[in-house]
Amino acid sequence: MNSHRKETIIMKRLSLINGAWRSIRLAIVFTLTSAVVSTFAIAASAGALTSATPCKTIGATRVINGTPHECVRVGNKRQWQVRAGATTTTTTTTSTTTTVPRADQIRPGSDLTRQNLRGINLAGRDLSTARAPYADFTNANLSGAFLMSFNLASATLKGANLSGATGGWLYFNGANLEGANLSKANLRYSNFDAHVDNDTIRVNLRNANLTEAILAGSTFENADLTGASARNADLSSTNMQKAILRNADLTSASFRRADLHDADFTGATLGSNWRSQFEGAQFGKTIWVDGTEWSSMPTRP
Repeated sequence: MNSHRKETIIMKRLSLINGAWRSIRLAIVFTLTSAVVSTFAIAASAGALTSATPCKTIGATRVINGTPHECVRVGNKRQWQVRAGATTTTTTTTSTTTTVPRADQIRPGSDLTRQNLRGINLAGRDLSTARAPYADFTNANLSGAFLMSFNLASATLKGANLSGATGGWLYFNGANLEGANLSKANLRYSNFDAHVDNDTIRVNLRNANLTEAILAGSTFENADLTGASARNADLSSTNMQKAILRNADLTSASFRRADLHDADFTGATLGSNWRSQFEGAQFGKTIWVDGTEWSSMPTRP
């Protein structure tokens, strides 16, 4: 074999070796690149953060990309790390909307607990046996409504119109009826007592209008009727123990057979025939209109 042919064969073999080596190097580079990419992908999918995103308070937690993280100390730095045992979750934010019923949706027996019914017009509607503890009826119109056994315990009825409402056995325990209009309402045997669990929470009837209202047999124990107008109202056989009727207009109102123990009538206005208004009433430590205390029928108005 001549020298030229040997040189040609050697060159071909070197070329093959170089080509193979290039392929090997490319394969190595590809493999390393893939490994690096995979590593970053895994870190990203886990929500891991680098030291470039430090945290402030050790032990603080937060959710990053759906994964719980905790602020930990790494060397002399503080940074976010995936919490031990944490699993990636998807957080869905939902909005809860409380639907306020329309007036035409409120029927006998409806549950209106804690509903905001400010200014609603329920005039003339049948609300018997409905339940509305802690509901807000501020400035609502319930005039002429049928309210038999309506539960309004701790409800707010400030400025509400209940004029001409009928029924009975209502529950106003702890309710706020300041400035409410109950004129000519017929709500016998209703309960205007203090809150059932806290007798310091009085029923608020301050400046309420009870003109010609029929509330016979009702309970007003601890109720505050300061400045109320109850002209010609029927309050016979009521429980007025510890009730406050300061500066109330009680002209011709009937308190016959009422229990007036510890009631306060300071500054109240009575009719000219006041004795008949209190016929058969029970007195005991009762503060009369002039501020004196009586345990029997007073001898002067």
